[in-house]
Amino acid sequence: MSSVTLFSMVEVGLGEEEKFVQFFKEVRSFFSKQPGFIMNQLFRAQNPKSTHQFMVMGKWESPEALWAAIGSDDWKKLMKGRQMVLNPVAFEEVLVE
Repeated sequence: MSSVTLFSMVEVGLGEEEKFVQFFKEVRSFFSKQPGFIMNQLFRAQNPKSTHQFMVMGKWESPEALWAAIGSDDWKKLMKGRQMVLNPVAFEEVLVE
């Protein structure tokens, strides 16, 4: 079983950036209680013309742990009514130095 890294580009409404940062703290708290969660980080775009203001990176012990967490009813409740565009993609490490 290999670990998986999730990258998600996030687009939020104009002026909603700080609300998203606060929401990410809720997401981090939720994930920290999920089996197989290792860590996550939030990055802010430095290009003012970028359509995606943030990128989320998270590490999980396995793809199954990741999909179980984001497929759970609790995750769906946390995300309900959120106005943002997420583009998540999970990757397996191939070459790391």
